[in-house]
Amino acid sequence: YKRQLQDVFYRTGGVLNWKQVWRYSRQVLEGIAHLHRNDVAHRDISMSNVLIREVDGHGVCVLADLGLAASATSMILERSVTTSWYRAPEACLASPNTEFSYQQKAIDMWSIGVLVTALWTGTHLFQTSVTENDKVNGAVLQKIVSVMGWPETEGWPDVAKFQQWSEMSKNWSIC
Repeated sequence: YKRQLQDVFYRTGGVLNWKQVWRYSRQVLEGIAHLHRNDVAHRDISMSNVLIREVDGHGVCVLADLGLAASATSMILERSVTTSWYRAPEACLASPNTEFSYQQKAIDMWSIGVLVTALWTGTHLFQTSVTENDKVNGAVLQKIVSVMGWPETEGWPDVAKFQQWSEMSKNWSIC
């Protein structure tokens, strides 16, 4: 495999033809489906972890970097899974002090949704310039809320279980 999906994305300025987007999206979904059928959660899906090689003039993708992979059935409390732009809200909010854990497969599916959206739109919806580890999760959450709106407890009843949620939401001007 000669390059990462992010190389293709940036080389084209985020503009891929629909056949490429469809092919890459399908292959990433097939790859994660294989992992999930085998009870493995990747937990770090991003354009840099999708490798591409050319076969018969078409890009063939594989998921790479399984360094954060875990049992898909485990309920692990961690904040550092996934590359920040692809991080699910519950991964941003999780902490050892929280009596709530999240589904590993759900984290993968959020990341795939972010990746596929970037491929189709040519932009990273939740891109943030914050790089300090202790501030990244808050910045990503703010970006998610600014794009998707404030989560309703009816749609996400467990949000109240995250102690950081009420603390963070008090200081957000975008909400």
